[in-house]
Amino acid sequence: MHTTEIVSLILGAVGTALGISNTWKTWSRDRIRLKLNSGYHCDAHGEKQLFVSVSNLGFCPVELQRVGYVMKRQGSMERFAFTPMLGESKTLPLRLEPFAEVTAYFRKDQQPPVDKIQCPYAELAGGRLVKGSSRGFQKLSKALRSPSRNPTSSAIP
Repeated sequence: MHTTEIVSLILGAVGTALGISNTWKTWSRDRIRLKLNSGYHCDAHGEKQLFVSVSNLGFCPVELQRVGYVMKRQGSMERFAFTPMLGESKTLPLRLEPFAEVTAYFRKDQQPPVDKIQCPYAELAGGRLVKGSSRGFQKLSKALRSPSRNPTSSAIP
């Protein structure tokens, strides 16, 4: 091989790698990426209160229509939506800007049975359903059912 052929081969490989990298970056940038966390905190009266935290990790704003929990049922799943307390006089539907976060709290009379919770969910304006991790709910459910543990705040990643 001559020197010019080697240089051409190297430049062609570098160009291909950069093209693939740019395509991947553009594709991942335009995706909707939400992170849903759930946990509980103690309110002013010392009672445990569930919350769902929704973070927009993407570069595109999204509109939240509903926030709630997916509940376990025998043979099927059921969604449990609620009217959350968002704070700062925010209401649903809510436009969530890129890299913004909102936390929705359950009202005391709306809390579902904790042992039936599978995972948190957020429904977007187009009807798309985003589910959070169900791994943390085993720990959360155990913590909420045990009367001996009384933390001031806890979040399950």
